Amino acid sequence: MLVLTVLPGIGFILYLFFGRQLSHDEIFAIQEEQKKVQRHYLAEQRDMLKEHDLLPEKERLPRVRMLSELNLNNDDAILTFDNQVKVFISGPELFDQMITDIKNAKKSVSLELYTFYSNQLGHRVLKALEEAAANGAKVRVIYDTSGSRGTKPSFFDHLRAAKLSHLFPLQKSTGLLPHDSITTYIEN
Repeated sequence: MLVLTVLPGIGFILYLFFGRQLSHDEIFAIQEEQKKVQRHYLAEQRDMLKEHDLLPEKERLPRVRMLSELNLNNDDAILTFDNQVKVFISGPELFDQMITDIKNAKKSVSLELYTFYSNQLGHRVLKALEEAAANGAKVRVIYDTSGSRGTKPSFFDHLRAAKLSHLFPLQKSTGLLPHDSITTYIEN
């Protein structure tokens, strides 16, 4: 950062060469792999929809079929079943539930955050992730380095030591992480 401040032109060029953690090729490879998996499931679901095997028998109404087809064809939205949605209207309620779910995870935790700070909440989340990893869950964390500006990499040292399967800091420039996002996948 000092080079950027003192010599803005040269500093910016040095940043372009040395500041990135992922190359463009790596980013495109990740995105292509995600697209490949999605295309596979989309093709599979389109075939199942044509053969009337996609929807459960009680859901095979013309409107449901039409909406499923619309989502598949227009938005590439894969149909999933047995989902549960809970709407949170306060941050403390959301994070309390998220921390509880992380601690109770049996198989895996995949956490994607725009901001991950070394504050009281960050330490609570980090402790829950360490606990899940210690209990045998596969823990993966993605956080944005721009959104988490000020958080030192050493904040995550305990997590790296606790059988973490993947800690992936993303830079804003990669375009892989939407702002203001919290995504948690917990597999029990």
